[in-house]
Amino acid sequence: MIKVKIQNGEHSTDIIFPCNEQLLSRTLYGIGMDGEQPAPASMIAEIKPKELSMLENTMVNLDELNYLAKRMDGWDNHEVEQFLAIVSCKDLGETWDMARLINLTFSLPRYTLIRDTSNLESVGSTHLLNIHLGIPSEDMKNKEWLINTGKELLESGKGIESEYGLIFLNEDQPFEELYRGGAFPEYYYTQADIYVHVGYGEDTELLALPDDDLAIKKALARLGAESLDKCTVDMEFDIDFDDDSLKQINDVMVNQDIYALNHLLKSQSFDRTPESQSISQDFKI
Repeated sequence: MIKVKIQNGEHSTDIIFPCNEQLLSRTLYGIGMDGEQPAPASMIAEIKPKELSMLENTMVNLDELNYLAKRMDGWDNHEVEQFLAIVSCKDLGETWDMARLINLTFSLPRYTLIRDTSNLESVGSTHLLNIHLGIPSEDMKNKEWLINTGKELLESGKGIESEYGLIFLNEDQPFEELYRGGAFPEYYYTQADIYVHVGYGEDTELLALPDDDLAIKKALARLGAESLDKCTVDMEFDIDFDDDSLKQINDVMVNQDIYALNHLLKSQSFDRTPESQSISQDFKI
């Protein structure tokens, strides 16, 4: 969760990210801005968590900030603290703008955060889980290996003090430059009836439908596509549809009309059987 006070001249208001397009649009209109613009930017007067204070008094693309908040929303508490420790640690010598903050969310294995150095087994498992994104259950039972890994890490002397604990830079882990200021990297943030992969050139955006039409408009703008007929469209179903529903979907998608598909999915008469669970997680700062 990211709470900001956005400002437009003499007008300001608070908004919490992540949020949907309708709320963002209404909020922008409320301070005299165009709520339908493809890439809304606003001055950030205040922001929480405080570790993101480097964004204060700067113009920020609010869609980028919303995407960052969605990425954080899918983490557990350790990952949130890891991210906040990294961006607030001046001794790392890093400079963070919105694009680099987004890319950091895909690059956490490059930085290991150790909060408690008293338990070498825990230190070892935390480090290995971070860089490998998982450890086989059999290896987790190898206490000697975990202890030796933890001891080696701490004795390296490379730990950097932060408000949250020691940060170790894993130089063999890359910093992923997935976001380059255009299309957002595909990320399954929320449950959807249908996921639509929209491709243009070398880039792809993921739409989770149904959604506001403005979300489609913004995705096309980030892709740099003038119209849908210039794009490739691939659908991925998250729920089971009956034969009649599938026919309706296929009928509207003959011309790759994502707007028509979106309106169909939002129709009260459209039959759906949502049995899948949301793939996002909640957390509190």
